[in-house]
Amino acid sequence: MPLAMKTKKFDRLAQIAVSLGLVLVVFSGCGEDVNKPGTESTYVLFGYLYVGETVSEENAIFLAWTRSIEETYQREDAVVSGAVVTLRREGSVVRDTLEMVEPGYYANPDVAIGPLETYHLDVYIGGNLEITSTTTTPNAFTIETDLREAPLTMVHGDIPDSFGVLIDSPDETQIFMVDIYCTEDWQDAVFLEGYQHGQRNHPDDYERYGGDNSEPRHICAFFALDDLEKDGDRFVLDWYSAMMVFQGTYDVAFLTIDDNYYNYLYRDFPERNAGVVGGIGVFASACRKAFCVEVVE
Repeated sequence: MPLAMKTKKFDRLAQIAVSLGLVLVVFSGCGEDVNKPGTESTYVLFGYLYVGETVSEENAIFLAWTRSIEETYQREDAVVSGAVVTLRREGSVVRDTLEMVEPGYYANPDVAIGPLETYHLDVYIGGNLEITSTTTTPNAFTIETDLREAPLTMVHGDIPDSFGVLIDSPDETQIFMVDIYCTEDWQDAVFLEGYQHGQRNHPDDYERYGGDNSEPRHICAFFALDDLEKDGDRFVLDWYSAMMVFQGTYDVAFLTIDDNYYNYLYRDFPERNAGVVGGIGVFASACRKAFCVEVVE
């Protein structure tokens, strides 16, 4: 699992966000050595609330410090342990405490996330309120699909006609995201027909495969739901196969996302524009439907 901390099953966007946050260089425009960038020490928070799920260990909030690029990154030196992390649903007087389940990770499997709810996150470090953030969850949606999950296979060329997705959502202007991630080892990845580089059927190396989280291994698209064509009252998404470059296994996710998530996807300096006050990172929410599929020629 790319850039995952131990066995945490962060979604792919969260994983790359954690990695970028931990090694982020913040240009301050001043420093003792004018030939190298200045750095800023600040808190890093990455967390995603998922509608219909709990704040389980898999969905834990991650808390750390930025690290200078001049230092060798050691995870145990970067994480923030012993923080008091609370989550409160707007309209409720109850603050649920997220317990540290592992250094730097905070969760509470008894906290369930609902649609169209506003949640406030507070982080106390050393007894002081250091980080705050707020997210309003998107509406839930349903899908109908004949998409086949592994170990069953789908022929790539058959996906548009046979394995499309029909989406039913009460909010037609909702931002929707499709996330496609190939889980093959790069040495085993085989290009689908039409994507070969000359006579080569395999990527030349890990970087050309897309590394941990880059294209063509990992491709995501986001758009307003009403940009899609409709079949009756439901939206039709039958082109996600165009985001697949290799044969093999994929994690495929369809998501509705909140404003913080959307800002993190498209804004300049996204780590400063994704809802975290008192640090950098992202605190966002989504509703997701996730699948593991195998695609063949």
